[in-house]
Formats: sequence, C-alpha cells, structure tokens
Amino acid sequence: MSFTRPSVSSSAVPGISKSHRRIINKCADIVQEFRTGRISKSKASYLLQQSIPHDDANEDLFLSTYEPYFNMLYNFKDILHYKY
Repeated sequence: MSFTRPSVSSSAVPGISKSHRRIINKCADIVQEFRTGRISKSKASYLLQQSIPHDDANEDLFLSTYEPYFNMLYNFKDILHYKY
C-alpha cells in the first residue's frame, strides 16, 4: 500500500508567511515519515510538538495548530485497519 504526503498546501493560503509555510511543510513531512513507517506515532507526536513554536501563555493557539496533525496520525491508523 502506497501513501502520499498529507495534502497540506501552504501556498494555497494567501498572505501566509515563509516561516509559517516552513512549519506547515515540516509537520506534513513528519506525518509522512510516520505513514511510511520510518518513525513511530509517539516519535511523530513529539516531533510535531517540537516543530510548532509555542509558549505556555498561548496554549489555545498551539493546540489549534497541533491537533490537525495529531489527528492525521490517528486517522491513518483507522485507514490501516479498515476492511475493504
């Protein structure tokens, strides 16, 4: 079974900064590393947390960025166990 990189297009969002584009691309690459089996789910989760700048004062902003990528890790597990 072959999987492609998650469809996250930072270029489709007008006005997004280069630094945000790098974060989006890095997070998508981490999800892809997990999907191809090169890293574990826990390692992917850790790398995602490390890749998204955050501080304790703005937890909601961090979570709103982190959760979609975290969900990609869990949704992928569901795809693998789906019976066709």
